[in-house]
Amino acid sequence: MNLRNDDIFVLRWGDADYVREFLQNVPRDLMRFEAGFYMGPDGYVFGRE
Repeated sequence: MNLRNDDIFVLRWGDADYVREFLQNVPRDLMRFEAGFYMGPDGYVFGRE
């Protein structure tokens, strides 16, 4: 599962209860032992040019 960079701005990752509920509601077939997800930039990196 891929959480795109724009999801960081839409979802409330600073709220621990929200993150806990989010992870508990991910479909189990997507979160098997050999699977997971990553969260990060979608093709670009933040930084000073």
